[in-house]
Amino acid sequence: MVAIGSRRLGTRLAVAGVLALSLVTAARSQPWTEAPYNPPVGSRWIVTAQSVSDEQRPDGARQNKTLSRYELTIDEKTASGYRITYVNRALEVDGNAPGLKIVASAFEAMRGIVVRASTDAGGKPVSIDNLDEVRGTMRKVIDGIADGFKEKPQVAQVMRQMMESMFLADGVAATTAYLENIPQLAMGQNTGLKPGDARETVEQTKAPVGSGTIKTNLTTRMVSWNDGARKVRYAQVRAMDPQGLRDFLQSFIAQLGNAASPEFRSPQMQELLKKTDFSIDSTTLIDVENGMTRAIDETSTTRVSLMGQSMSKRETRRITVTPVP
Repeated sequence: MVAIGSRRLGTRLAVAGVLALSLVTAARSQPWTEAPYNPPVGSRWIVTAQSVSDEQRPDGARQNKTLSRYELTIDEKTASGYRITYVNRALEVDGNAPGLKIVASAFEAMRGIVVRASTDAGGKPVSIDNLDEVRGTMRKVIDGIADGFKEKPQVAQVMRQMMESMFLADGVAATTAYLENIPQLAMGQNTGLKPGDARETVEQTKAPVGSGTIKTNLTTRMVSWNDGARKVRYAQVRAMDPQGLRDFLQSFIAQLGNAASPEFRSPQMQELLKKTDFSIDSTTLIDVENGMTRAIDETSTTRVSLMGQSMSKRETRRITVTPVP
């Protein structure tokens, strides 16, 4: 015998399921035509990025906050895309991470540097047009910071190497290093996605330890849209590829062993290293209006376990694009 209450609950669940399915079906049946990325030539935009990161480490908690502001100008429309100008107008850094003041000084020195670039039709950067000029300016910034440690040559050398790895780039890497936020904004433009579609792509993500990268899988899909208002929201989920993680760990352990003392290469230490584990996962919402990304909200989580020590980091990031009045 089935209780009356159970019957009522089952009926309610069935009705709720049908209603939810009908809402999803109705949403998917709404028309949608993607607006192309087509910003007016001569238009100027303020790109603002805010991030907050919280780290839990063996030596204590750390919190860092950054606020950066860039000016983007659409200079010219070409046969294959656009020519743009990107200028760092402001940067604020706050927190208790070691070396944060040095990084803040470096970014402060880069304020006002003019970066000229070419993009494809969807706004994705393909080249830095004044690369030699930008690299020359960056070199002067690095020299100035290193000179501040000239009484400590070893520290100066470490600082120089760190800054060069961060701020001296060529080719495709330069478009990411010198056009912060622009590649990510382009991910919501000219996607070609339709309601119900899901796109799987593979990319390389910087590892949280060492200097290598890890293969990651990125899934992008539409989650809401309004054809009349020319607005659409995309959701992205990023997760590390298991085989890519194993490949990186093997390489990382080998690098540590080659550079370490004989004690470090002992069987006991190698067993500890084999237990190294970490993960990087993120979810991103991209809001697009009239073909141009206007906001991005991203939450990422990093977990690292190395030689018996654990660290976790959660970072939230918001990017907005607004027209210059």
